[in-house]
Amino acid sequence: MSKRRRQELIESVPAGKRRCYLTHVGLICDRTDLQPLLPQVLIGNEATLLVRDMPALQAACPANVTLIRQKSSWNNGLLCTMIVGLIAAALSAHTDSLQIVLVLDAVRLHFAEPVLTACRRHGVWPVFVPARLTWLLQPLDTHGFALFKHRLRMAHQRERVRSPDGTVSFADFLQCVYQAIRTVLQGRRWDTAFDSDGFSQGQLRVAVRVLEELQLHGDLRVPSTRPTSEQMLMCFPRRARVPLPALWAGVDNVRIVRVWHGVHALARGRGAAAAGGRGLGGAAGALAHGRGLGPSRTRSGLIYKAG
Repeated sequence: MSKRRRQELIESVPAGKRRCYLTHVGLICDRTDLQPLLPQVLIGNEATLLVRDMPALQAACPANVTLIRQKSSWNNGLLCTMIVGLIAAALSAHTDSLQIVLVLDAVRLHFAEPVLTACRRHGVWPVFVPARLTWLLQPLDTHGFALFKHRLRMAHQRERVRSPDGTVSFADFLQCVYQAIRTVLQGRRWDTAFDSDGFSQGQLRVAVRVLEELQLHGDLRVPSTRPTSEQMLMCFPRRARVPLPALWAGVDNVRIVRVWHGVHALARGRGAAAAGGRGLGGAAGALAHGRGLGPSRTRSGLIYKAG
C-alpha cells in the first residue's frame, strides 16, 4: 500500500479535539441496592468543558454524576478529599448499620495526609491495594473497565453512524459515557469481583488466577491482628513517605459497605474513546462493617450488616 493511500485511510482529527480529555473516577460496591447511589465523577480540562457549555451539560447529568471543570483533567489531592465526602454523603442514610471502607490503589495521591484526614472526618476506612498489584487485585481493573470501555466504544460508534457527517458532539459523547455507567457500573453485580480479588470475609473465595499469580497454595490464613509498620510499608511504593498514624486514625474508632473506586481516562479523538487505569484506586472500593454480626454481601469491598 502506498504512503498516500495509507494517509487517506487515517482519519484527520482537529487539534481542538485532540486536547479534549476526561478522567472518570468510577465507583462500584458489592450491593446492588447501594450501587445507584454511588457518585461517578467526570473531570474535564478547560478545553473539554467550556464555560459556555457547563450549564447545559450539568443539566443533562444523571443525579449521581458530577462534572468538574478545571485546568487539568487529572485527579488531584483536593478532588480526592472532595470525592471522599461525596461517597460519605451518598451513603449517609445507611451508615448507622454500615461502615464505609474505601479500597484504593497505592498511588501517592491517595495516601496523602489530607486525603486520609478526609477519610477520618467522614468515618471512612481506607484500604490500600499493594503497589504494582492494581492489575491483579483491583475489582474495576480485573472485572470492570474492559467491559466499560467496550460498551462506551459501541455507544460512541452508534452515535457516529447516526450523525450525517460522522461526528459526535461533546454533549452526545457524554450521553455515551452515562449509558456505559448505567449498563455496566450500575447494571451488574460486583460481589463476585470483590470476592475473587480477596475482599471477602476470610478471603474464602479468592480466584485461582490470583492465587497462582501470588504463588499461594492451600487455604489462606490471614490473621485479623493489625499488621506491623514494616508490613504496612511493603504495600506502598519504595521510599514513599506514608503517614501511618493518619492512616490508622480513622479505624481506631468502630462499622462496613464495600465501595471500589476506580479511575480511568477517556480521550476523544480518532473516532474512539480510549481509557487507561488511574487514580483514586484506579478503581475504588468500599466496605461496610456492621456493629453486629451476620455478614451480608454487596461487594465493593466487604459488607457486614448489623445483626
